Amino acid sequence: MPSAVRTGRPGEGCEPPRGWWAVEPAYASAASPTPAQAVARLKEAGAPRVVVAPYLLAPGYFADKVRRTALEAGADVVADVLGAAPELAQVLLERYESALRAPADDLRTA
Repeated sequence: MPSAVRTGRPGEGCEPPRGWWAVEPAYASAASPTPAQAVARLKEAGAPRVVVAPYLLAPGYFADKVRRTALEAGADVVADVLGAAPELAQVLLERYESALRAPADDLRTA
């Protein structure tokens, strides 16, 4: 669950894929709902199974907190962190190369 950086309105693009009961964004810190609150909300609404997919890069404090509190709230499964995914490395490289090509004035207004 996520700590994901998105553009657009909160929840936009979070419609559940076919065959899924619901998608509930949550936040590991400084915002709500927390993963535990989102799990509890889904369970109370009648979700037959709750799976938490943290959008975190590496193990550590937040990953441990998300896993512990989501399971305590009734999550059936909590996925591992993203880790060393080649797709993530590709996105980082693309953004780095884009920043190198951008004029300095564009970087200050971003």
